[in-house]
Amino acid sequence: MSHQFGEPSVMLPSDKSRRRQRRLLSRSDEEIEREMDNSGISYRLGWPKLPHLPLNTIPAHTQLENEETCLSTVARILVESSVTFQEAFFAIRAPLWASKQSQAMFLTLVILVDTESNIEMFMHNAIKKIRHYLKTPGMGAEELSIELIDFRAIDDLCSIPLGPQDKDIVEKWPDILDAIIAKLTELHQQWLVIELCYRRLYWDQKRNKPTVMITTPSATEEGWWENVLPTLRSQVDAPFPLEYEVVYGTTLNCTDWRNATSENITSDDYESELTMGSSIGISSLKNHAGTAGGMVTLEEKGSFALTNFHVVTDDRVDASKS
Repeated sequence: MSHQFGEPSVMLPSDKSRRRQRRLLSRSDEEIEREMDNSGISYRLGWPKLPHLPLNTIPAHTQLENEETCLSTVARILVESSVTFQEAFFAIRAPLWASKQSQAMFLTLVILVDTESNIEMFMHNAIKKIRHYLKTPGMGAEELSIELIDFRAIDDLCSIPLGPQDKDIVEKWPDILDAIIAKLTELHQQWLVIELCYRRLYWDQKRNKPTVMITTPSATEEGWWENVLPTLRSQVDAPFPLEYEVVYGTTLNCTDWRNATSENITSDDYESELTMGSSIGISSLKNHAGTAGGMVTLEEKGSFALTNFHVVTDDRVDASKS
């Protein structure tokens, strides 16, 4: 059969198979792209949506017959993708709220990298290639999450308080805070603590932009990333650049320590409610809270929350009023 220029040509079966395979691969790439983590954190990429930091990292084994072969293949994919890395390993990367029974669902292939010396597009492509590899039929790694994270952020970032050189920022912060609270109220979002600090990778001496850290028990909800944070960035006016970060946290509900009695705060309350990073404060003061550092148990005296003096005192001390 002859064909003129511009007419569709007859396609051999082998050509049809290759073209169909390319289409399926492309469609699969698009699927992986849609499911990849969308939190927009520069020092962390992954598939699918990753739980929010901070996380517990628990060494773990998979159900794979040969984990070493899997890790070797992953290393080869990273090298071929021009991604330099320190280590790749399997671990449970579980949120602080996860029970022991639910931890298994957070089994993750963790890859430690230096995000400042790697190109994001290369890391992005490496994740897609690794995902394709883990989808190999019969491999048993279909549900395994993939996390590329800067080795300095595996446990969390470092928080640096504002200093004397930030006087102008400190003076303008109350108005910005009011605007943020008003916008969160308008968006019907709950929060526990809103604080301003610098956030940076451990051992990194560079000062990043001031970061608004919002601690909330609803940090796992997609709305924070798809609606709330974009709204705050675009609608809250600030005379200086701001970063935003949402972290998961639960609260410790308590009363003014001056009025606390054994009837309304017990050691059992601390045992069941208090976790590292919980919010604690004076119930009668609006928008007043600080961080509870943990719990200490004294022999024969019970359990006590640890925090800073200024967190559980108010202006009556400064005014010399009892």
